[in-house]
Amino acid sequence: MTINDLGLETNLISNRTAEMDAVELKCKAFLKDYFERIVDRNL
Repeated sequence: MTINDLGLETNLISNRTAEMDAVELKCKAFLKDYFERIVDRNL
């Protein structure tokens, strides 16, 4: 995958796709699990 918008001039939030939504949910789940492990000292 090549990134043509190196200056991040194009805001992609208005062009949401199902893939973007799925990746967002996976990232949120990962971060939630990670921070819960840190708090519980179970990392």
